[in-house]
Amino acid sequence: MASAFLDIFKTELQHFNLGEEQLLKLSEYCLNLEQWNRKTDLIAPCSREELVERHIKDSVLALELVLTNLKPVPGPWLDVGSGAGLPGLVWAICLPNSSFQLIEPRMKRVLFLNEMRRKLSLENLRVAESRFETFHVEHPASLVCCRALGSRIDFLKASRERVASEGLVVELLGSGLDLEGLTKENQACGFEEPSILPYSSSKLLASSGNSADNGRSLLISRLAA
Repeated sequence: MASAFLDIFKTELQHFNLGEEQLLKLSEYCLNLEQWNRKTDLIAPCSREELVERHIKDSVLALELVLTNLKPVPGPWLDVGSGAGLPGLVWAICLPNSSFQLIEPRMKRVLFLNEMRRKLSLENLRVAESRFETFHVEHPASLVCCRALGSRIDFLKASRERVASEGLVVELLGSGLDLEGLTKENQACGFEEPSILPYSSSKLLASSGNSADNGRSLLISRLAA
């Protein structure tokens, strides 16, 4: 039952400013993700506690960092290769007044995302069955994010054509990043040197630079002037 996840959330997410309705929707989302994952490969098999720690809490922590760096720029938030809705669907639950577009090329995942949009009454969320490189934006995005990269160069090139001039391109990555190599890729695609903001699912890491070996990194890129 969704109440099982709700009990976990009330412990693991107690320090975040989330209301009862948001916690209920996150719980319902996790329950459905667990059920769908038995027949559709959405995420790697894991316990309920691991699902919350690796996926939900990770997404909420990353969102906190994003909000401290994002200027109030009009336009939707794009989640590229959204898969199971991580982080975009979680962010849409947390920010009901912002507009989100989940972009996913695989039909089974699109079916799941649309089902969650319907079940959770997420009026601020749209789902597109598309590759990012061919996705048409009606308005420049205030933020483009990706949690699972294929080609980073292709992602940056497509993002450059779709993000607002003062918007952000955000990547949720692991630890031990090569800032020099990432900077060269950014410059080749028309972006400034990226910022690496380390964090972990247990606490935010105060230092900047490369993250701890067992931590996570939020990579933030801005268009070059």
